Amino acid sequence: MESPPLWGYSVRSSLALAFSGACGRRGWSQDPTEGEEPTAQSSAARPERQGAERSCYRRRHSPIASHIPGADTRSSFGMKLGLDGYIPPLLVFGAAFLLIAVRHFGLKTRLRKRGFATDAVILLAIVVFAGSLELEMGRTPTYQYGPVRVWSGDIHSNENSQQIADPYTLTHLIHGAAFYGLTRAMVGAGSIGFRVILAMTAESAWEVFENTDMVIKRYRVATTSLDYYGDSVLNSVFDILASLLGFCLAWRLPMRVTAVDCAHRAGTRAVGA
Repeated sequence: MESPPLWGYSVRSSLALAFSGACGRRGWSQDPTEGEEPTAQSSAARPERQGAERSCYRRRHSPIASHIPGADTRSSFGMKLGLDGYIPPLLVFGAAFLLIAVRHFGLKTRLRKRGFATDAVILLAIVVFAGSLELEMGRTPTYQYGPVRVWSGDIHSNENSQQIADPYTLTHLIHGAAFYGLTRAMVGAGSIGFRVILAMTAESAWEVFENTDMVIKRYRVATTSLDYYGDSVLNSVFDILASLLGFCLAWRLPMRVTAVDCAHRAGTRAVGA
């Protein structure tokens, strides 16, 4: 009897390895007792094993989110874009500049007369885009271990940077006032809507950048804050809104009030450090 060719074995082996690899990537598991009748114990353990394999696959791509129980990790779309390092803030700047170009060159007559509404829509789009990027990077939508609260005053608790506001939110008021001064120096006192868009674009880009895995890892190493895994998306959005409030206060309040307040807060932070 003639023996089958060797290439047949190699092809079948390659297909078997490829199929087993696909099963591992997709979270599928083969029954170790293939060909036998499944017992009640194996049937009960199979969903748990499959769920664990799927969880390992999802968390393999987000080293920071993998330490958070129940946290959403980076999606396949986020993996393809490589949402880490300087790419997310550059995406925020790119989307904002595209919207600014549409606002400046594309809007005519009727829409251009509604400048406030148009600027508000652009601001909303920038904030939503920044929050969506953070979700793609694996940040948690809200606080994962309890109810959502308006204020969390303990900076050493695990609710810090997870609830709506915390002591660090006050620093974003300073960001807004500083961005008001910078945009006034860059583009002049006119076109307040354009300046607000520039300021919130910079603030949104900063929020996205400080929540990348690269920055979180460096922060954990430099400060030994091993329990920090990034801000929640809810906290980041309200930090951006706090910066917007700081911009509006600097716009409406006398300059000396804003300058004294910023100097006082900066001095307080320096003494605390």
